[in-house]
Amino acid sequence: MSFPYARTYDEVNLYMSLRPCVCGETEFEEQTSERIRLGALQAERFDCYCLGCARLREFTFQMSDRPREVSFEVRFGPDDEPSRLIDAGEWLAVSQLYGAAATGVLDEGGIESADELAAVYYTLTSAIAALDEVVKFIPDDVDVVPEGAFWTPGGRAVWEADRSPFTRESLAAGRERLVDRLAEFERRYGDGGDPAPGGREPGPPPGGGFD
Repeated sequence: MSFPYARTYDEVNLYMSLRPCVCGETEFEEQTSERIRLGALQAERFDCYCLGCARLREFTFQMSDRPREVSFEVRFGPDDEPSRLIDAGEWLAVSQLYGAAATGVLDEGGIESADELAAVYYTLTSAIAALDEVVKFIPDDVDVVPEGAFWTPGGRAVWEADRSPFTRESLAAGRERLVDRLAEFERRYGDGGDPAPGGREPGPPPGGGFD
């Protein structure tokens, strides 16, 4: 028996939010996890209840053996390890959804509470982290994400609709725009640091998940 391989808990939470319940809801509550062992295989099972219909949902992952890093930053995986859970097309779509959501809030203005500041900060940093995941699929000897990096129906649909964002140059330009947006946010609302020390898991990307 084998289970999907996840590198970090940030990646687990994102993956679960991208796979909607049969009722269509992508959010859940009362999440619990439990380490399990099946023969020589060690895995982790996550149980949660759908926010829409209260259906129990179960996900089981083989977790990375690397020590868990403690960081205030969103980190979906190590720099040298592409995702095996979420494909390149899904990562780009997630980055775009997070970026658009943060831009919409910033353009409207009126951010006042610490919770609102933290939400925008982590939305922007999640957008950057998701875009970095796309780059990890590009081999050192080429400048474009290979076709094999798109293995899900949703991710492949993103790639087939427009392949131009999946070049190294285009991804670098997109990242620069997001970093500039984050710097602008920090100039307006913070002192250049994390506006909500203590860390926070990235929320589900706005706009729903992938079937």
